[in-house]
Amino acid sequence: MQRRLTKETIEDQLKHLYSKLPKQPTSIQGPYLLPKHFRKAVLDSNFSQSSLQEILDHIGYFLGLLNSVKVKIGIESSEHMLSTVSYGNESDYVGLYKVIGGHIREIQITKKFRFELCHILAILAHESTHHYLYEHRIEESSETENEILTDVTAAYLGLGALLLKGYMPIRWTSDEWDILIASGHTDHTMEIGYITPENIRYAIFCSAKLRNLEKLALPLPIFDRIKISFHFRKIRKNQEKSKKQIELLLDKLNRARSLYDQIHSKMQRASKITNQIEISAEDGHKMVEIANAISIGETERAIENLSRVVNILKDSKKIDNEKSASCVFQIDELSQTIAGWDRVMSKYVE
Repeated sequence: MQRRLTKETIEDQLKHLYSKLPKQPTSIQGPYLLPKHFRKAVLDSNFSQSSLQEILDHIGYFLGLLNSVKVKIGIESSEHMLSTVSYGNESDYVGLYKVIGGHIREIQITKKFRFELCHILAILAHESTHHYLYEHRIEESSETENEILTDVTAAYLGLGALLLKGYMPIRWTSDEWDILIASGHTDHTMEIGYITPENIRYAIFCSAKLRNLEKLALPLPIFDRIKISFHFRKIRKNQEKSKKQIELLLDKLNRARSLYDQIHSKMQRASKITNQIEISAEDGHKMVEIANAISIGETERAIENLSRVVNILKDSKKIDNEKSASCVFQIDELSQTIAGWDRVMSKYVE
């Protein structure tokens, strides 16, 4: 039975995944897309094991998993009968991921009578995510919590579209009756998965923002995609603004470097004419300070270090605002210092 999670629970689980998994957690960035010929092969072969194995392998490539997983399938030939299942009481599971020692991994699927392709794909996505989490050594303490984490992870990785469709309730009617004055039937509902489609949608929505990957939201309804689009448009606008600020910082730093070079040259000329000019005691003390700073290379090193940091910020995909603010403060302070030196030196040397 599907559980309805709070938004806070989903957000906490996604943050946990973001901190534990690689920044690029799959081999392909974006939502998983099933090739049409795989879909056709499954339907034409009536859900043959080989056709499902092709899909499972394809999902594995998408997830960047090196260890292959073998799929086994049992098919219900009617509402209550399994025609080919070799795993006994485990047939109650519609999907089961098993580690059979060494490097042998297996996914066992029961295609129930009412299942369509979308339900099998959702099961494959869920069980493949089990395999992914196992390979990355991530699990919860209880079985139920681990299953819930697996559904959230599938959405985070880009498999959410398969879960969205496959986790919708399956409804049908039976036991229809009709007498002279009344008629009726029995309504049935069956569902797979551990969290609701609404939870899956929210997990996809948050994952797109967390992974800074707009196209991850492609499986979502149009209204959610619009909200995501506005979110990333705002980010891009802020990034463009930050990039311009970085360009201004580089320009200011280059002007400070140019002025420093001029001061260095003025100091060399001033040292040759010190006996010919009258220098006030205050300016003399300041010129000694400037000469010492130039000789030990402290200011030059500061310029080089700041230049390196600012260029790293410029080339980064996401501007570190805290580091950028620190650079602004340091460059302003350095520029003021160099400008003060220039005012002193310009009194005596052109």
